[in-house]
Amino acid sequence: MILVFSYLSIQVGQLLGSTIIVENIFAYEGVGSLAIHALSTRDLPLLQGCIFVPAIIFLALRFVTDLVQPWLDPRLQQAGGRVSA
Repeated sequence: MILVFSYLSIQVGQLLGSTIIVENIFAYEGVGSLAIHALSTRDLPLLQGCIFVPAIIFLALRFVTDLVQPWLDPRLQQAGGRVSA
């Protein structure tokens, strides 16, 4: 269960990163197309925001994952963060 939970949290980060490609291919309006527009117009504060917000979401998701894992597997609490056999 822990491996699945960790894997899913990493996959969400990859989904956030691939939005730029998907939005350009299918002509969707979103953060990815906003980032490309900011890059083409050299709007650096907007581009930084388009990069910063998904990065914060990903870091928060990984933090929550790290907090929930010992709750899912009590062996992590006993081993000090390492799974004991």
